[in-house]
Amino acid sequence: MRDDFVIDRTRQSVLINASADVRTIAGIVAERLGVEFGERVDHNGDLRFTGLDHFNPVPSEQWQRDDARWQRVLLALREQGRRVDVGCRAAPVELEGHLPSGESFYLRCRWNTCSLEVDDVEVGEVVLDSEFSASHLLPDDAVAVLRQLHREWLRR
Repeated sequence: MRDDFVIDRTRQSVLINASADVRTIAGIVAERLGVEFGERVDHNGDLRFTGLDHFNPVPSEQWQRDDARWQRVLLALREQGRRVDVGCRAAPVELEGHLPSGESFYLRCRWNTCSLEVDDVEVGEVVLDSEFSASHLLPDDAVAVLRQLHREWLRR
């Protein structure tokens, strides 16, 4: 089973051979890394696993404040007709879901660049000032970038 997956720590990813049972391999990888994975389906219908941090069962106050900000922003987006989830909150920041018009979208912010895809078509990028500013974008700023790039999509 060794050839069925490769752990790439530089990209924080695991490549799993399509012939392997994905859930079984994810379990083995999680065991070797000493983490537990949560499972979800992304905007393309692909199965994704996200590491769950069980080493700190009581989140810090900062984490709780950040979570409250994300929940507030997500609720506002959903009230505007978007279906949106946070794939990752940092390095990269990822938002994905569906626009009010029904198209799927994927926003990815890493290093100093945010990019948007709508229905798997690249819309454009926003380059921010400092080197790591996109990797740790605050919720309100991530939504502002999403709206800016969505306006570009609508002008097409």
